[in-house]
Amino acid sequence: MKALLSILLLFAMTNTTTAVPDSLKKKSEVDLVSITLEVESEAWLFILLARDGTINRMGDGANSPKKESVYIGITEEKLFEAFMENVDEQMLSHPGAYDHKEKEGKACSVKIIFSDQNEEKKSGFYFGYGSDSAGPPQPIPSLIMKAIEITDPWHQEQKNKE
Repeated sequence: MKALLSILLLFAMTNTTTAVPDSLKKKSEVDLVSITLEVESEAWLFILLARDGTINRMGDGANSPKKESVYIGITEEKLFEAFMENVDEQMLSHPGAYDHKEKEGKACSVKIIFSDQNEEKKSGFYFGYGSDSAGPPQPIPSLIMKAIEITDPWHQEQKNKE
């Protein structure tokens, strides 16, 4: 975790940083997480996982989803819990918006939002960067990959129903 804080500090010193309200401080308070990856203002990946089993997924993050459907459902599988096992609780205490000043390539952004059941308390991250410049620091990419991995079987099952 110290490495993440050091990287965020370095990222903040070389880029534009904006603080966001950090109402959520404990993983036990989180009931919903959403992840959005955009390229040139177009969503390439959207994942929503909720403690009650609600799941939404669109895209894979690697390809433009021009013909991609948003799949919405409820699952008995503990996907939310599986994802949250990978979240270090200290991350919730350091939310913020980080924007790389010198973006190279296509404009990209990643948002990870943690919220309570009523979406009254939130915490999260926003990273703006270029496709050919430094992206978000670890563990953000690892969390995104874990969310894709955890939701892939459900996502493929939904696609196969079409």
